[in-house]
Amino acid sequence: MTVEAADDERKRMGDSYISTASLFLGCFSQDVPTTNKILTDMNLSYEACSAALDGIRGNVKITKKDAESRQGILE
Repeated sequence: MTVEAADDERKRMGDSYISTASLFLGCFSQDVPTTNKILTDMNLSYEACSAALDGIRGNVKITKKDAESRQGILE
């Protein structure tokens, strides 16, 4: 299930809440075959996407429910 895979990613990233990044990376899980196939058919890989998101986020952790709306990462 996507939420469970996203929660696994949340833990891996050290976040307190599921973020859009952990939700997206959770879609690569083998437990979510439909989204995994869509992403891999688009030539996206978990490793490349994870590295890109880590580069964007740096050491920022999601510790509050609205943390993503408060971050100016893409500005």
